[in-house]
Amino acid sequence: MATDRVVVSKDDDFRVSLLLTGCPQRLLQVTTGNISNNDLLRLVSDHLDAIEEAFNEASHIVLTPDRLIAHAES
Repeated sequence: MATDRVVVSKDDDFRVSLLLTGCPQRLLQVTTGNISNNDLLRLVSDHLDAIEEAFNEASHIVLTPDRLIAHAES
C-alpha cells in the first residue's frame, strides 16, 4: 500500500513539498553532507530501529551524522 512507503532523500525539495502539500506522507531526510555510500549505509543501518520507531510518531524524520530528529505531526 502506498501509505506504507517512505521517501528517503538528501534533497530539500521533498521537505518543502511535505510542508506545503502533505506529500510525501512520510519522509526521511538525510542531512549528512558528502559522505561515502558505505558510511551512509552504516549510518542508516545503525539508526534503523530508531527510524522505524520515530515514524510511529512523526511523518518527517531528519538523519544527521550524529542524531535523529523527529518532527511531530502538525
